[in-house]
This record gives sequence, C-alpha cells and structure tokens, in this order.
Amino acid sequence: MTCSICGKNSLNSWMKFKENENIKYLCSYLCFIKHKKIKFADVINQDDFTKDPIPFCNFNKPKKIVSEFKFLSDNEVSLLTDVEKSKYEHNLKKEFMINEDRTSYILEMINMSNENYNIDYNENYDNDNSDDNY
Repeated sequence: MTCSICGKNSLNSWMKFKENENIKYLCSYLCFIKHKKIKFADVINQDDFTKDPIPFCNFNKPKKIVSEFKFLSDNEVSLLTDVEKSKYEHNLKKEFMINEDRTSYILEMINMSNENYNIDYNENYDNDNSDDNY
C-alpha cells in the first residue's frame, strides 16, 4: 500500500478511505493533516478510530509505580538484624531488576557520602585531639 501523500510503501496503512470512488491510503496522522478534509463516513477502517480520525491514545494505561524502597548506607545496614538484612538484600535485588542504572548510581552516591562523612569525622576528631595538647 502506498501513502497518497508521502508515497511511503508499507504493508499496513494508518487509514484507508474512499475518495471519488477510489480507495486511498494514508500512512500516518501527519499525512492525514496534510491531506484535504476527509469525511469520517469515507473512512473504511472506522473501527481503528474512536470518533474522528485522530491518533489512538490509551488513557487506561497503568500508572508507573514509583518505588518506595529506601536505600541504606553501609553503616545503617550493619545495624540491621539478620532477618531485616535478608529482607533488605532481597528488596535491593528487586530494585536492581527494576532499574539497574538508577540503583547503582544511588548506591554509589550513598557510599561516596559515607566516605566523605568518615573523612570529615576523622579530620574533626584529629583537630579536637590536637587542641587538648595545648
């Protein structure tokens, strides 16, 4: 089937319609806009459209579920009981399956902040001790 507007060949057409007793095809909504007015009564594949020839939109799509998983630092994980740690690791694996890149990034950032915290803590601790010597 060849689009009446752009000439694109395809096995499926977006719209099939009658024009002056000839059957014509359109490949997309963009070509439909470029075409002169087409009456809905002339559309052969009316079942593919709701009321007017517009792109199909599925308004009943399920909403994206936002994860409520709370990432823990190494220090926080070490304070968990064995059962809590097991549940946390299980949920962390599920989080990896949902979005590996995001999970890796967050864990990397948590570990970086822990390292910075430990460095700052040690530096402050050293400074406090040096004041005691005076």
